[in-house]
Amino acid sequence: MRSAGRRAGRAAAVLLAVLALLAAALAALLLGSRPALDGRIGLPGLRAPAAISRDALGVVAIEAGDRLDLARAAGFAHAQERFLSMDFQRRWAGGELAALLGAAALPQDRRVRLHRFRARAERLLGELAPAERALLEAYAAGVNRGLAALAAPAFPYPLLLARPAPWRPEDSLLALFSMHLALQGGRWRYEAARGALAREFGPAAADFLAPVDSALAAPLDGSPTPHAAPLPGPAAIDLRHVPLDPARLPEVRMPWEQRSGSNAFAVGGARTAHGAGLLANDMHLVLTVPNIWFRMQWRWREDGRVREIGGV
Repeated sequence: MRSAGRRAGRAAAVLLAVLALLAAALAALLLGSRPALDGRIGLPGLRAPAAISRDALGVVAIEAGDRLDLARAAGFAHAQERFLSMDFQRRWAGGELAALLGAAALPQDRRVRLHRFRARAERLLGELAPAERALLEAYAAGVNRGLAALAAPAFPYPLLLARPAPWRPEDSLLALFSMHLALQGGRWRYEAARGALAREFGPAAADFLAPVDSALAAPLDGSPTPHAAPLPGPAAIDLRHVPLDPARLPEVRMPWEQRSGSNAFAVGGARTAHGAGLLANDMHLVLTVPNIWFRMQWRWREDGRVREIGGV
């Protein structure tokens, strides 16, 4: 009995030691993936020193000598704070999620690859004006420097047995395409349903059953608001002569019809207390972790003037 007890005690001690090592490794990983909050870090390519600070709420503020330096510093801050989200956005639009998440993501990649967003982004990058391309290149260089400055990558990468791939200038364009997928990726189903209704019953029925506009799109400036299409008469929908076949009518209702739509507004500086214009929009996206938006304050010099922008 004593021998069995000693063996059980040794096994429990070994187990506790292993758990302690795992906990220590996890703590080191989490601490190592935190952004640098203090000190000086070399950022090759800067024309003048740039400052990255955070307020009590963690909102990042960047002050740089010009717009190129601002782009480079912003890339550094983004990589330090939220590279996993950035990586997901470019991989989603490029149809490259399976390279990170495995075979389970292949169906999603196959659907997105039809759009050839990676090839489009590369082509668009080549068509940009030199000044615009320089901004994307500076941002990408800042991102990669920010990644290199982390003691450890974000914790999901070791769990996935992967390392973050460098950011390329065209990846910023892929991130824009990912917003198209988020906001309009399912729109084609709605348009296909409208087409099916129009073929079966005519445009009047399609306008009534699958409207393009709604009262939620009403502008606030007094211009005419959209009205609901009138109910089609029996000449448009007569199931006695056009049998209803569900297989020929795709699902019409889309998820965004079940909640309110997006909104936007602009206010001129003459109407604000501080004399600066306001531009705001809210695209009513679902909540994610991390949040898709990242709030920042930018300050730089351009054309002999100090420019300042804050937002997400």
